[in-house]
Amino acid sequence: MLFYMAYSLDENDEDQLLFNSSVLNKTGDYCARGIWPKQSKLRYKSWINNFSQEEKYFAACILDSLIFRSNEQMVSQLDHMLDVLLPSLLYEFDPEIGLGFERLDLKTKKKNNKVPLIFHAPISGTTDSGHTVLTRLRKQCHVAENYFVNQPKIYASQKYDYSILGDSSILVLLDDFCGTGSQFIKYAKAYNLEEASKTIKIFFIPLIGHEQGCQEIEKEFPEIKVKPIETISDQHNFFLKFDEPEKVIEEYYRKLVSAKTKLRKETAIGEYDLKICLVFEENVPNNTLAIIRYKPDDDQWNSLLDINTT
Repeated sequence: MLFYMAYSLDENDEDQLLFNSSVLNKTGDYCARGIWPKQSKLRYKSWINNFSQEEKYFAACILDSLIFRSNEQMVSQLDHMLDVLLPSLLYEFDPEIGLGFERLDLKTKKKNNKVPLIFHAPISGTTDSGHTVLTRLRKQCHVAENYFVNQPKIYASQKYDYSILGDSSILVLLDDFCGTGSQFIKYAKAYNLEEASKTIKIFFIPLIGHEQGCQEIEKEFPEIKVKPIETISDQHNFFLKFDEPEKVIEEYYRKLVSAKTKLRKETAIGEYDLKICLVFEENVPNNTLAIIRYKPDDDQWNSLLDINTT
């Protein structure tokens, strides 16, 4: 695990000054090479100027810890799912189905009945991030429309209409992120996935999943297979990356947020205390540190991201 030095800048410490410069140069290089979006979406230079000289080292540590997934990386993750992860899950469920799966079949309008598969997204009251993933699957990965389910029909009267799945006995639920698992568990109870799992096999595949949330879902619904494409854990807790106690760093951060923004200290960490620095190009999970997501209505703060936050 990476350990940062003291959380405030010592202007006489050449290592800290060099670190600040290297983080900004690295971020600029990522943007210039298209690994991260252009500065119009990731305004790191103006954001770092929100902080005093003493605070800039801590801000650079946040920027250095950023896990950023671009739209192109999202498509690469979905390609990996279709080429590697999904065939493995299908074979584990039923070897005959697994061996019969061909990605090319997903591009045809005529469905391969040997692989009774359909893709969908968990409904959320606050975000359509799952539907963004489905759109990428359709347009960039070229999965034919008949491998998706009609949402208004399947959720009629707040009950899962299993018959709409037709001959599809495998439901693949996709989302960009699974944090604590609480949103998915709420969704699963609302639409009675426990009952659905008696007649269909259900996979939940988030692009990125936190170990804590994935374990909670499988504990609550052992019949649902949860398999993130990429996994993060408590090791990605930002406040554990310093050579001082977590509580000390967290308290410094809360005071900094309170002094610099209109955010309350209680909400500074992000939802459910995962304490992560995760950003997608078109969405920022509400588990991400609030100072990364912060977009006030006034011009007193230079926002880091020109991205929807949830």
